[in-house]
Amino acid sequence: PDAKLEHARVGNGRALRALVADVQLKGWTDALRDRAHWRYAALLEDEPNSWLKRWRWRRSIRGLIDSLQEAGIEPRFPVPQL
Repeated sequence: PDAKLEHARVGNGRALRALVADVQLKGWTDALRDRAHWRYAALLEDEPNSWLKRWRWRRSIRGLIDSLQEAGIEPRFPVPQL
C-alpha cells in the first residue's frame, strides 16, 4: 500500500548517473559505452509531453548530458544483429 512507483525516465536517469559516476572511478569499457549510448538515447526519447515538465526535466538532466558529451557518448539505440 505504501509503494512509490517512479516513471521509467526517472529510473533511467538515475541508472545513467550511477553509470557515469562508476566510470569516473574505473574508466570506460566497450560494454559500458554501449550501455551509455542506449540509455542516453532512451533518456532523450522519453520526455514529458507538458512543456513545463519537459523544461524542468531538461534542466534536471543538463549536467548529466554535459558529462556524457564530454566523454564522447552519443545517443543511439543498439542495432539488432541478424
